[in-house]
Amino acid sequence: MVVTTLFSQRQEALWYNKISMEEGLSSHDFIFFVHVDTEGFTWIGSTSGLNRFDGHQVKQYHANFQDSTALYGENIQSQFFEDSQHNLWFCTYEAVHCYVRKKDAFQHFFLRDSAGQQIREDYVVFQLEQDSLLWVRAGQSVFRVNVGNEQQRSKAFQTAQPVLHSEHFHAYAATGQDGAVQHVFLFSDEKRKGLEHFEIRQGAAAQKQVYFEQTQGGTPELGIFQVYFIDRDHIWLATPAGLMEWSLAHPAQSRLFPVAFKGYSYFAPYDNRHLIISFFGKGLYRFDQKTGIYSPYQLFPIKKSDQLRGPALRNIYLDRNQVLWVSVPFEGLIYANPAKRKFESIPNTLLSGESTLQFRNFTTDRQGQTWCSAATELFQFDPLGNLVRQIPLDAARSNKASINYVLFDNQNTLWMATSRGLYTSATPGKDIVCVPGTEDVDVLYLHQLDNLTLLATSLFGGIYEIKTGSGGYQVKNLYGEPGIGYTSMFRDELGHILICRNEAAIEVFRLQNGQLQSSATLPIPGAINAFWEDPDGRTL
Repeated sequence: MVVTTLFSQRQEALWYNKISMEEGLSSHDFIFFVHVDTEGFTWIGSTSGLNRFDGHQVKQYHANFQDSTALYGENIQSQFFEDSQHNLWFCTYEAVHCYVRKKDAFQHFFLRDSAGQQIREDYVVFQLEQDSLLWVRAGQSVFRVNVGNEQQRSKAFQTAQPVLHSEHFHAYAATGQDGAVQHVFLFSDEKRKGLEHFEIRQGAAAQKQVYFEQTQGGTPELGIFQVYFIDRDHIWLATPAGLMEWSLAHPAQSRLFPVAFKGYSYFAPYDNRHLIISFFGKGLYRFDQKTGIYSPYQLFPIKKSDQLRGPALRNIYLDRNQVLWVSVPFEGLIYANPAKRKFESIPNTLLSGESTLQFRNFTTDRQGQTWCSAATELFQFDPLGNLVRQIPLDAARSNKASINYVLFDNQNTLWMATSRGLYTSATPGKDIVCVPGTEDVDVLYLHQLDNLTLLATSLFGGIYEIKTGSGGYQVKNLYGEPGIGYTSMFRDELGHILICRNEAAIEVFRLQNGQLQSSATLPIPGAINAFWEDPDGRTL
């Protein structure tokens, strides 16, 4: 079933670091496999050797056919799997490898075909089962090798027998809760259409099914780039046509989320709901498995010199720390944490040419635009932090007023508390008017109640209620004492309205029948800038 695909118009910023040959990589042409081990080292496989990155420096490992402890071949051809001894299993095109951490050296192994001839090429390691059983595709066969006994490893490789046969190149194994392999999938990108599925029972292939090959198995003809198994009814496939949620048990119920652009795509499971997917030449997206929405990332380099030349992203890998690694052909590797946000300062001089602006507070409108107040100006930013416009408040300037607070109410009307009255704008940034009756009031803080009512505090004028109706604005002084200033304000889960009074206490109010009634006073010296209530409703 083809599902109507939605693409979000809102881009999410992703700030990245970049590592390339300038930082010491052996090559930045094609990087297909990345792994962060339990000791924090990042292993980067390339077509020109293996790299170990410690966050600062890169150590390179290269082939030396005269040295039995070096790599056998330069082209790293598989994922990395770490065993309980913290050794790494992987392969080059020419051999299976084990990186022995204690010795900082490599062991390499060869398999034999059904005729007893040593297989010299075409290796892919794709699973380490229960810490001792290594699954390897070599030639046109799949092997399961017991590597648990270090002294018997060479013999285990020499005597290993094929578990199954396939002409496909890529392989993926899905394990059960006990770590035993239960399913093996084989596929070949677009070079060879189709997907072969093998049921595995006690290490042997029990059943074979073919899908996406000449419409066999009730599925369309497709090339497969990647497989991710959740359960028999939820298997995610990367295809040239888009992401597919495929069901082994009910193939007719599978769902394709198509994309207009065709080409290579790769993904990494991010959490229980989202996948992060790269479309070669089109960029990086976050995919929502429930809604089927693709949301684009806009990539920003932390160092400007690391700006990418284009969106030619390829293989992606999510490590144990939720850091995303993405290969960029001919440029290297970028890495970023999608859950973290980077802070980029915007110099005052870029905003208004002044160097003495004091920014007061922020508010956000329904479109995700952020508005910031500073003296007699407003600054509007888009969701990515780019300055949209700078709005001088001429009405406030003429009265020598300064903006103390800005707020969007639940009707998306902009309100501004200033030292010379309360200003409002139904069309944010346009037709700014002063609310009658507040012209001489030093309004400090605003708070939106559940209805269309605003509360405003003032320096010496008390606490006001502002209502908007068909007849205009209604301003009512609810509470006040001579010489008493009220500033920041908050309404808790129990309906109490807490207001800072004279920088010396919090006064607790109840709003009942249009009357503001004081119920308690909490002595807390100092200016209170903000309130926050924990979700349990107990801690303020």
